[in-house]
Amino acid sequence: MWFQAAKRLTILAGVMLLALALGGCGSKQPRVPVGVMDSPAHHFNNGLKFLDEGNALMADREFDLALSIEAEYPPALAGKGVVMAMNGNEDALDLVDDARDAADDWGPEVRMWPEVMELRVLTEMYSARMLSREDFLEEIVDIQEEALEMAPHAPQPYFYMGEAYVRALEFGPAEGQFHKVLLLAKGYEARAEKRWRLVQDVNRAAPNTVVGKKIALVEALTRADLAALMVEELDVDKFYTRTDIPLAGEFVEPVADQMILDTTLAVTDITEHPLRADIEKVLHYEVKGLGLYPDRSFHPDEPVTRAEAAMIFEDVVVRSTGRLELATQFIGQESRIPDMRGDHPAYNAAMLNVTRGIMDADIRTGLFRPLDTVSGIEALLAVKALRRELSLF
Repeated sequence: MWFQAAKRLTILAGVMLLALALGGCGSKQPRVPVGVMDSPAHHFNNGLKFLDEGNALMADREFDLALSIEAEYPPALAGKGVVMAMNGNEDALDLVDDARDAADDWGPEVRMWPEVMELRVLTEMYSARMLSREDFLEEIVDIQEEALEMAPHAPQPYFYMGEAYVRALEFGPAEGQFHKVLLLAKGYEARAEKRWRLVQDVNRAAPNTVVGKKIALVEALTRADLAALMVEELDVDKFYTRTDIPLAGEFVEPVADQMILDTTLAVTDITEHPLRADIEKVLHYEVKGLGLYPDRSFHPDEPVTRAEAAMIFEDVVVRSTGRLELATQFIGQESRIPDMRGDHPAYNAAMLNVTRGIMDADIRTGLFRPLDTVSGIEALLAVKALRRELSLF
């Protein structure tokens, strides 16, 4: 009995040692894929999608899954470099260099990826102010050339070069890069077309300031953003001081509880806001649509609706021209906008904007979409139309 017990213990110990040995080896040996789609290429592509969504955590997980199958899979290594850059890690370029070295024995389509991912790493580093503008613009040109030498007809070097130019607010060169993707027609067309149209609109809007260029990329403008746009791109001082026409109280605001108050008193929620100076200026001039709420708050980070934007731009037209009748021009008429009644608080403003080409209604349906948010490029195009309308510049 004693011998049998000892034998069982010996076998158990052997099994445990073997398990430990296998566990130790398992951390170094490639993982066996569990299916056809469980491949380095598939996980890398998933990681790319997460990167584009700004989800660094999930992107990193997918790249790790790729590397668990192919320990030095170059695209995934380079992808982890992008994740590091998104997290502010200065060693990101070192990992891209490792990926470049690991790609020596691969074909050109794989060797291209470390170069493309370096474009993305440099873009993240520039955005985080880890790289000067001059160095950034110089380096991305060299990197793109390297990528195109390996894969001259691949869309990725052009697409991500376009994204790099957009981040640097270089919209002219960006337009050319996205257009090249469309001409190649080898993938990325849908995304490139969307970005191409955006930069075309920005170039058409021709913002005069860095603030304007940055706002062009905002998907939903806030009240603070629009205040800054009024100050920087439209220069409210030029016409509000010239006309000095007080309009507060002549028309109902889109938000029922919003009102203009004495701005000599403290505003409750802008003390630490980066755009405080711009907000205080529009409050000083009592820009209709950008007033205070009853509790003396401004709600600087609240999105601006199209109805509110229409009232703001209406105020600009009325105040700059001195024609008070424009503020009531369409009141009492039957509505010509399907989704706004004639007694809607912003109906007159919407009609004034649409008829003067400052804001657009839907070409097919005529809808104004008063509760929709306003993108940065929409606001910039409206400002350009205002400048043309008022001959301010």
